[in-house]
Amino acid sequence: MSEDMTRDAERVRRETEHRVGEQLAEGKSAPEVAEWGVGRGWEKGPAEEFVARVREKQEEWERSPETRSAFAHAYRKRVRLGVAWATGGVIVGVVTYAVGVGGWGYIVALGAIAYGAVCYVTGRMGGSRYGE
Repeated sequence: MSEDMTRDAERVRRETEHRVGEQLAEGKSAPEVAEWGVGRGWEKGPAEEFVARVREKQEEWERSPETRSAFAHAYRKRVRLGVAWATGGVIVGVVTYAVGVGGWGYIVALGAIAYGAVCYVTGRMGGSRYGE
């Protein structure tokens, strides 16, 4: 029976860490998140300590070489995706214009070009944060 209680307590702790981490990632301040815990019946001191430990774990995770490498890789992929979409949009426009010169219309794939541009810019901006 005590083993089940220990498992339940561990599960609750992990879920609470996850929720606190989500709130911090959303941009809430540590005191705001601690107040959330106080609103759930925690004492103020332990709530602040718990939030501080979760924040420290997050910062440690964000600084790790593995995390930085994974984010850099994801941003490189986003840049490639942006280039592919924008190039595809331009190709569609050029090909349909060339084919449609005899009186038919042509397609300007502005959505694809715009999406590609946004992906490219956000990928470059994010990549610069991780040394790309």
